[in-house]
Amino acid sequence: MVTDQREELLRLLRAAALVGRDIQSLLELLARRCIHSIDLAVELDEALDASCRHQVLLAQCIRRIEGEAAAQPCSRRVCATFAHPTLAEPAAGTQHDVGDLRMQVLSEIAIFEAAIVAAESSGLFETRLACETILAQTLSMSRRLSTYAAGGDVAGQTVTQGAMGEAAAGDH
Repeated sequence: MVTDQREELLRLLRAAALVGRDIQSLLELLARRCIHSIDLAVELDEALDASCRHQVLLAQCIRRIEGEAAAQPCSRRVCATFAHPTLAEPAAGTQHDVGDLRMQVLSEIAIFEAAIVAAESSGLFETRLACETILAQTLSMSRRLSTYAAGGDVAGQTVTQGAMGEAAAGDH
């Protein structure tokens, strides 16, 4: 039974890593499109840094469970959009990207909630703590970013209140 629980936990952690990489890609895309707002650009950059740390933490958890060596550091690309104001022009898909980001964040939240339960039942308390940490940071990021989506202007386009606002209200 413990083996089944560990396998389920590994499946969840791997799923979280995949969703996390999708979130990183969307954050990078939005960072390139939303450079007109310094506050939002800073939030996106901080979210990218946190996402990178989450990927390293997840890799360490997976390797620890599998009995392998420590994870390699994340190789986050440095976004140079601050130096290129021409990239700040509105992009047609920004509203859709914010919606995609919201859905990915909600998926990640659900995965981590399940991973916490699986880690607890497997007796892997260090992994549970890592999942709880990532979940708390993801919820915080979701709330912070939702203020920009709920507030309206993202890359020159109006984004509806529901674009990410439901995540801040605990919609998970």
